[in-house]
Amino acid sequence: MTPQSTRFLSGVFCFLLPLSLTGCFSKTTSYPGLHFPPTQSVEVSFQENAVPKSCQGFAHLIASTAAPISGKEIQAAIIKEAREKGANHVLIGMAREEVGNKQDVFRFDYFGPEYPYPYPQGWMGWKFGIQEWEKAGPLIGFGLNNWDDQESRYDFSLMIQTVFLRCQ
Repeated sequence: MTPQSTRFLSGVFCFLLPLSLTGCFSKTTSYPGLHFPPTQSVEVSFQENAVPKSCQGFAHLIASTAAPISGKEIQAAIIKEAREKGANHVLIGMAREEVGNKQDVFRFDYFGPEYPYPYPQGWMGWKFGIQEWEKAGPLIGFGLNNWDDQESRYDFSLMIQTVFLRCQ
């Protein structure tokens, strides 16, 4: 190799290395899953049998809250995420304390499915994200009474089972 080609390759490497590392440290992640056009309103159910039969499930996720946080703030974050992904109905499952992991930001971890399915025929239950779910702490009482309540405060992060649906 000539000294000129070595300098050229060094220059290219010095240019490309920082450029390639920018994605490694980014705090924003793109959502690779299914979505529909954004919605204006979202209905919420806390019981599986309360979801209308005209719905299709399209996103299984665990919502991990920031801490401290109120029930009203949890509601606002989940509804905002649901609307952006095109859900017009959300099913909320159980909640657990995230032991030893007090978060500063609200996070959504998605676990499929690969295609929309008719609810309830294709619903397989709360089996997604089971590895993360089993590592969490005790079950926490979080439901309809806490959902719209500014007074319900949590000084720790929660993991909340969530399903986004699109209904006719």
